[in-house]
Amino acid sequence: MRHTPTTTRPSGDTLTRVVTAAAQAPSVLNTQPWLWQVGSDRLNLFAERSRQLSATDPQGRCLTLSCGASLHHARTALSAAGRSSIAVRLPDPDQPDLLATLIVTGRTPITTAAVDLARAISRRHTDRRPVSEAPVPTADLDTIVAAARAEAGLHMFTPSQVLDLATAACRAAAVQADEPSARAELQYWTGPAAPHGAGIPAEALPEHLPTPPFPAGTSVA
Repeated sequence: MRHTPTTTRPSGDTLTRVVTAAAQAPSVLNTQPWLWQVGSDRLNLFAERSRQLSATDPQGRCLTLSCGASLHHARTALSAAGRSSIAVRLPDPDQPDLLATLIVTGRTPITTAAVDLARAISRRHTDRRPVSEAPVPTADLDTIVAAARAEAGLHMFTPSQVLDLATAACRAAAVQADEPSARAELQYWTGPAAPHGAGIPAEALPEHLPTPPFPAGTSVA
């Protein structure tokens, strides 16, 4: 399946659909800490600091990763709409909250692979249940590794490094659990007071939290 768009500049409806897809990206505690600005041939991605977890994420690292996921979804949706694009990260030193500008550069053939990826956006969800001990098939691991390396650097942990990381993560989770402001933040974003459409709904939380080596509070929604 290959089609060629007939216009160079995307319509406003196309960019609106792209932003809608981008808003379905996973984010820490489903805070959705981004703000998209639509232009004629570009999309500006801003960090929405009012949704930053000041106690849990004071440096904004999780916020930035969440916005990166939204940027990825926007690029994926543009490809499925037959538009090529380039992402300029941190384009303006005077606007530190402008994390990226996604510029539509022209037309590109619409492939089956691009459409399948875009459709997966609405089906994706975070599964917070404990992970099975069943080994992941090698072919599936190879697919995951290839996808990760296509977007960023990838470090493969040795078994001993996994144990070291698990120990540090569990210790950090225990310290965080004793911090009143962090507990209040978690309660807000997993309770009815969270903004409409954001936060983690009760039905998405497992009845029994995962056990070590990976603490429950590190997942994204």
